[in-house]
Amino acid sequence: NSAAEFQQKISALPEQTVLTDIFFIPEQTPELLFEKDILEITDRRQLETALEHLRSSGKNSFILMLSQKFRRIDNESIAYLMQHSQIISEPQKLQLNCEQEIFIFRCRLR
Repeated sequence: NSAAEFQQKISALPEQTVLTDIFFIPEQTPELLFEKDILEITDRRQLETALEHLRSSGKNSFILMLSQKFRRIDNESIAYLMQHSQIISEPQKLQLNCEQEIFIFRCRLR
C-alpha cells in the first residue's frame, strides 16, 4: 500500500485520536495531522498521559497503531493499555511501503 492508501484507511475510521509508537507516521502521512489527533507514545508515562487526555476531553475511543519492527513501548505498557481499554474490532494489518507492516486496533477506554 502507498502512504496515500494508508492515510485513506485511517481517515475512514471514526475515531479522532491515534496513539502510536511509530515515529515515522507523521512524516509518511502528514495530511493525517489535519484530520486526526496523533499522540506519540514511547513509554508508560506518555501512555498514561495520553489516556488521561482522552478521558478528560471526553473521548472514549481511539486508534492504536503498532509495529513489531519499529516498536518502542514495552510489554508492561501494552499490558497497562489493555487493562484500561479494550479492542472493539478485528485488528487490521496494513503494509506501508514495502517492508513496514503496521497493525491497527480500534480501542475504547474501560
